[in-house]
Amino acid sequence: MSISSVVRNVDIGVEIPLTDNEIDHNVGRQLRSRREELGLSQTAVANTLGVSFQQVQKYERGFNRVSASRLWDLADILKVDVGFFFEGLPSPAERNTQDLSTMSDVLQLATAAERLPVAIRSRLRSLIAAVRHQCKAEKP
Repeated sequence: MSISSVVRNVDIGVEIPLTDNEIDHNVGRQLRSRREELGLSQTAVANTLGVSFQQVQKYERGFNRVSASRLWDLADILKVDVGFFFEGLPSPAERNTQDLSTMSDVLQLATAAERLPVAIRSRLRSLIAAVRHQCKAEKP
């Protein structure tokens, strides 16, 4: 078993860096929030953009990515700055620092775990899952 497969297969509760999909979902949430705040229907926004309301639904759910030009148009329609769609996300600099730290920790754990016998790796996964569960339970 390689280190990369250990990293992919062991759920240790480490916060993994944001994926593009999570960013798309954030953009969609912001789009929907602002649209509703202005009292606009998906159809009204879609007609202004020249797309179907289903397309706006897909944007809001993060199923389809919003292109830069479309994002610009949406910001104009919704009377916000383009940056509004990214509010609530860590800055790229913050993400890069978190990414490197997290990946270093994960690789160290994976390297150490790879050297353990299979039975002990299994117990380690169980221990980590129990600790993770306890941490979730203690969060206010």
